[in-house]
Amino acid sequence: MENKSILIQSDEVTKNMMNELQDDMIDSLSRVANNMTEEVMGILKPIEKKLNEFKREFQDFQEDSGDFGEQIDELNNNLSKVSQSIKNTLEDSIKKIIIEQTIVINNSVNKLVENTEKIKVNIENNENELLKSVQNSTHLISEQIKTIEIEKIDERIDSLEENIEHKMKSVNHNIQELDEILEKRAELLNKNVEDKIALLGKYIVREENINKEDILNKIDGININEIEERIELVGKVIENNLSNSEDNILERVNAISEKIDAKNILIEIISKMENEFTQKINKIQEEVEWGNRSFFSRLFGKKR
Repeated sequence: MENKSILIQSDEVTKNMMNELQDDMIDSLSRVANNMTEEVMGILKPIEKKLNEFKREFQDFQEDSGDFGEQIDELNNNLSKVSQSIKNTLEDSIKKIIIEQTIVINNSVNKLVENTEKIKVNIENNENELLKSVQNSTHLISEQIKTIEIEKIDERIDSLEENIEHKMKSVNHNIQELDEILEKRAELLNKNVEDKIALLGKYIVREENINKEDILNKIDGININEIEERIELVGKVIENNLSNSEDNILERVNAISEKIDAKNILIEIISKMENEFTQKINKIQEEVEWGNRSFFSRLFGKKR
């Protein structure tokens, strides 16, 4: 687009120069026409004066044919001089106009050629700079691509997958251990409750005289709900630990997936940038060729 703008500006400069040349020619022709008119009037005034004198003399000397013939000859000579003078004046004026306009046109053509060369140099410089910039950018992208070690990324992903698998096994092992501990504690709690009830029965048998209300109060004093709450609390702690472990594992898996997606996106962006650079280079070359053909065909085509 920048090169096309330069060519448009060049066409405008050419049009302005041609308009100025045409105005100069019109001014020159106007000056010559005025000068010719003044010269013709200056020549015709004496002729008019002579014709008037001839009329008066002809009336006074009608009988003198000799004088009449001489004056007729003199009139013809004067008319011939007028015609020749006008012809010479026109030829001199035309030659002068041609010389002046030739000089002006030559100067204009020289300026136009200089401007054309400058435009051509500017277009070539801009094209070369753009090509260098594209080549440098392509080289930098290639270097950056080379620095991206795909093998190391794959190795890192494999290592993370192995770590995840190992941690999953560790979590499953911990879950099994917690289940075993929970079962043992439940068995122990049940056994303690049974032992306490058995001891209480023995105590009741030995102490037959104890008030039944005291016995009932002691039985009620065994807080089964508290035991159940403690069992539920242990279960919740185990569930929270399992949930947190699963969340951490999922977060790490998502992070690995995001890194893989980022790698694929980076590869797509690099490929897209290379395609865009190639298209821009082709488009610029087409515009430069079209601009050169348009400008020089208009310029030298009109001249021919």
